[in-house]
Amino acid sequence: MVCNLLLLHICYDCFFKIQYNNLLNPSQLGDSLIVSLSTPKYEVPGQPYPFGGGGVFGASPYYGCNGFPFPPQFQIDEIKKSNAGKHVLKIYKKKMGIVSQTIDTIKIYPYETKTIEINW
Repeated sequence: MVCNLLLLHICYDCFFKIQYNNLLNPSQLGDSLIVSLSTPKYEVPGQPYPFGGGGVFGASPYYGCNGFPFPPQFQIDEIKKSNAGKHVLKIYKKKMGIVSQTIDTIKIYPYETKTIEINW
């Protein structure tokens, strides 16, 4: 017997906040930070198209942007809503002229409000 997994797929809400630590401190002209949080794509056998992969959050503060310089701990007050489960966090950083990129997986449980810390 083949199950249609679409009928069994139930979404539970989760919530998150973003907190920046020492955002753009220290920094120089040309420095920037790009942060994106998304849900991963997955495929269901027997279904023609993949599911998920939606963008949940994105931000790109840079040296000299509105609000610069930022306090040591800067938290976005708005609580964002998503589907519970795994989320992919991608961070692209140009700090003091050096470029780095990190990719991490974060699990957010149903009905939890998680604080995601981004360290400069």
